[in-house]
Amino acid sequence: MDIAVTAQPATSRELISERLRTERVVAFVPANHPIAHKKNLKFRDLAAETLIIRGGTGIAGTTEKALRRFEKQGLDIQIGLRCEDPMAVKAAVRWRMGVGLGFEDTIKAELDDGRFKILAVRDLKLEGASYIVYSKRRPLSPIAQEFLELLRGARTSQSG
Repeated sequence: MDIAVTAQPATSRELISERLRTERVVAFVPANHPIAHKKNLKFRDLAAETLIIRGGTGIAGTTEKALRRFEKQGLDIQIGLRCEDPMAVKAAVRWRMGVGLGFEDTIKAELDDGRFKILAVRDLKLEGASYIVYSKRRPLSPIAQEFLELLRGARTSQSG
């Protein structure tokens, strides 16, 4: 593999990690869910709901870290389902299995067409980063170099 986009920076000295972007983590439900239009929700209100998150064996991402922080504050978090794929989280939310937690960009299409609603949770301020990872020692193939420049260009246009 020449190049990867990951949710964690590489830990090997053999690899270069460039921060690609920062993404907001949101709580979301189907637009017709009973709590979809409630204002001034607190994370404590979400703790009363079953949560659907991305996670699994060996995954310690932004959501998992935040849940541990809330548990340390004494909140009893009810995780109904851990999915290895963001598409599975969306499907479970669509089937009303619980409140989803995930990156806002992942649900953009469903927000745009009105299927999902982001919950306005006051004390839920989560962000995760993505990284471009590639070898320090092995030159990138021409197509991988083009892809790297495309990613860098997308990063520049996002921050501008």
